[in-house]
Amino acid sequence: MNNETTTTQVTMSTEEKIKNLEERVAKLEKIEKDRRTRKIIAICIKVVFYLAIIIAMVILMLKLKTYYDSLSNLRNLGNGFNFDSSSLEGLDINNYLQGLFNY
Repeated sequence: MNNETTTTQVTMSTEEKIKNLEERVAKLEKIEKDRRTRKIIAICIKVVFYLAIIIAMVILMLKLKTYYDSLSNLRNLGNGFNFDSSSLEGLDINNYLQGLFNY
């Protein structure tokens, strides 16, 4: 009878160990799944951030290109763009600044 009780206790002990190990594995799998989810979210945030920067740069470049072209046209008129008072009389800088900053 003593042998039967010891075998039952060892078996219960082994079953408890197995249950304990299964619980640990489940916890570790949950932790790994959470890490993977966080990593995917971080990658998505970085991609959105970089796309926003690229889109902002393209929009700014397109906006500034029109002003660059208009200044190039002024430079190509006549002898070039001289910074004396007679060449700046007809130039209205306010229109350029208002268009640039959308006042």
